[in-house]
Amino acid sequence: MLGPLAFDAHNAVAEKVLVGALAEYKTEPGIRSTVVLLKLLVTNAAAGAIIGRAGTNRDQLSAISGGCRIQLSRPLEWYPGTNERVLVLTGTLAACLTTLWAIAVGLGVPEPDHSLESVFMGVVSQWKLVLPSVVCGFILGPGGQTVRAITQEADASISISAEPLQESGLPRERIATISGGLTQTVRAVGLIVDKLAQIDS
Repeated sequence: MLGPLAFDAHNAVAEKVLVGALAEYKTEPGIRSTVVLLKLLVTNAAAGAIIGRAGTNRDQLSAISGGCRIQLSRPLEWYPGTNERVLVLTGTLAACLTTLWAIAVGLGVPEPDHSLESVFMGVVSQWKLVLPSVVCGFILGPGGQTVRAITQEADASISISAEPLQESGLPRERIATISGGLTQTVRAVGLIVDKLAQIDS
């Protein structure tokens, strides 16, 4: 069952996340309607919470977001090399970010790891965004300049996993782990997706 704060996710994202470089996603009709796809990793427990009994939470999340499509891999169908399931969100950027916000405030997931580093950094929210290896160079930028700029603008921590060896048989993808406060992490996801959209424009 979703907590009451989830039902204000649309307004919260509009006021706190879709500002600055992301403001055009609520003001420019052409950009606002662009459909994006987010691929994330979540624990099995989080996946169960997102679906809810007979899919009720998933249906509510989709309605709250304004139509985001929410898909999850089957139970025990892990992303290669992990024990986590795949969460795919499809919709406008505003709808996808609203879904993330509602998941966090309405279900209390995903929980960050509880390492000492996370505790001292004040991490309250953490997302694992799966990115094609081919675009990670663009996100990192020369000497890491682009990802540092995103980190500074969002005020969140972003680390990108090493590219898997070709002989490993793992997907040609890398995982961006985004940690920090709720507003900051959801905004960082939005800024990364915005950068990816610039590749196709």
